Amino acid sequence: MEKYAVVATGADKERLKQALSLAIILSVKYNCSISIVVPKLDLRNSLLNKVIGSDFLNSLIKNRPDTTLEGRSVKLYSRRTYRPYGERNIVLGLWGGIDMLEKIDQASEAKAIVALSWVEEDLKSWVKNTSVKLVNSS
Repeated sequence: MEKYAVVATGADKERLKQALSLAIILSVKYNCSISIVVPKLDLRNSLLNKVIGSDFLNSLIKNRPDTTLEGRSVKLYSRRTYRPYGERNIVLGLWGGIDMLEKIDQASEAKAIVALSWVEEDLKSWVKNTSVKLVNSS
């Protein structure tokens, strides 16, 4: 399984776009969907809302089956609602702490994992303990 870390600190719009783009590229490569995992689902005032738009975000939150990004099916989960076992898609973990990174790392059947940090140190400890490709570093 491929694993990627996009290193950012705080609300970094360009790094979020980079992580989303990488997840899309990988989902095309493996012909699968994208599972986005966030710390919590209250995203109305979030950077994700600003990047993907409120209509798309609302479709994700309401778990509409026709929600796609660049033609790829997308589902949204919170850290609490995400179940890694049996996951066979691309997992995009956004702004998670060490506990969320450990949880998405349990998706052993996923095609790939892409993680975007909020606190750089959390991501660095995950990278050190697993085989992860750094996409960038600050």
